[in-house]
Amino acid sequence: MNSQSTLETRALTHGIVSSLEGIPGQSVKELATRLSVNRQFLSGYLTALEDLRVVSSRTVGTARIYFRVRPESLISVESM
Repeated sequence: MNSQSTLETRALTHGIVSSLEGIPGQSVKELATRLSVNRQFLSGYLTALEDLRVVSSRTVGTARIYFRVRPESLISVESM
């Protein structure tokens, strides 16, 4: 991963974490709108963050809701 990609990845992760800290319980659509990111891309990115235990999700109806940030996991993400 080049330095530009690393910076973009960190910025997106920070944006997601900040948004979820401020307003827990957001759908992919809500996050994508707030962050101006493609929903399909963001969905995959959130799945990766969930695998790293940075965020958690719950399915509500047909939507996947991201509602919880696990601060202790941010250390591993910052070292990416």
